[in-house]
Amino acid sequence: MTAWFETLPTLQNITQIWVFLLTWVMAEVFFNVAIRLANRYQIYDQPDFKRKLHDFPVPTIGGIPLFAAFFLGIVLTQQGWDDMKAPLAGAFICMLLGVVDDVKPISAVLKLVILFLVTWLVYSISDVKANLTPFAWLNLLISLIWIVGMMSAINSLDNMDGLAAGVTAIACAFIFFIAWEHWQRWLSFMAAGLLAGCLTFLKYNFFQKRAGIFLGDNGSYFIGFTLACMAMMGAWTNPRIEYSQAERITKALLVPPLVLGVPIFDIVTATVLRLVNKEVATVKDAIVYCGKDHTSHRLVALGFSRREAVLLLWGLGFALGSVALAIQNIKSPIVCLLLAAAALGGLFVLAKILNRARVYESQHTPHAEAE
Repeated sequence: MTAWFETLPTLQNITQIWVFLLTWVMAEVFFNVAIRLANRYQIYDQPDFKRKLHDFPVPTIGGIPLFAAFFLGIVLTQQGWDDMKAPLAGAFICMLLGVVDDVKPISAVLKLVILFLVTWLVYSISDVKANLTPFAWLNLLISLIWIVGMMSAINSLDNMDGLAAGVTAIACAFIFFIAWEHWQRWLSFMAAGLLAGCLTFLKYNFFQKRAGIFLGDNGSYFIGFTLACMAMMGAWTNPRIEYSQAERITKALLVPPLVLGVPIFDIVTATVLRLVNKEVATVKDAIVYCGKDHTSHRLVALGFSRREAVLLLWGLGFALGSVALAIQNIKSPIVCLLLAAAALGGLFVLAKILNRARVYESQHTPHAEAE
């Protein structure tokens, strides 16, 4: 017992604990203030009874207090600012972009231009980049596609209380565990901070009878950008083990998509099933389509409650994260690919099941019912 107590003072030197605690405390304060201000000035997301599931006005500025707590939780530790300032600055710009988009929707072209500039900035002044090829221009393009894709995926996933934030919290827990094991301090700081912020958000959004605040585009853009950067920051191989270049690339290509598998699966499945069911005619139409046909909507259409649908997708996030955790510690690329293939096969089966859900208006017409 004496030896155990003697180890307690060393906890004050574990900066990640302070990042988590600082972010948690400040998030509690900031979310309370944000909810009060939003209710006072009626900054609401209004129900429209078509695409939105809520039936009462809800404050929609959740990304602002979430980012503020995340930013201060990291900065006040006074460590790693030079290494993290680029992704933090990019996250701030994306959060502001979401604020504007919440107030007045921005055209897709303008958003793409802004995101390209942000990606180029982060790529130019930091190590946050997809170094998968020997060509800088191609790495920049891959980085842009990854960032834009992840932001779109989280934005699309944010369609039920607790879904996007809960999936993000689970992903951050796995990223933190891998970063801690691999001695990646700055990545573990960001994972701990975003985990604490999302858990606090869930208290006001999911773990109460009625949601008190939504993420809004400001929150989903910030989370999507931050997750994309964290995936590119990570070295997904154990530093205690020697790996070949092929083995490192294999893990870099497999681990992040598995950890972030739920939002990727959701946006890809929704897009593909729109084409398969001929709800749209072109890939472009499938991408810009807005409707209640995402994974969570399909689970509800299959008979699950909204809360059950969210919990099931949390479980899927945990399962995919566990596969990623196994892969990052396995040396053989063949075994890694087999595990990833098994996970992909499971997701394919899930997509086939989800396709049974009747989620399109055309499937509810009298003619469709007769068929």
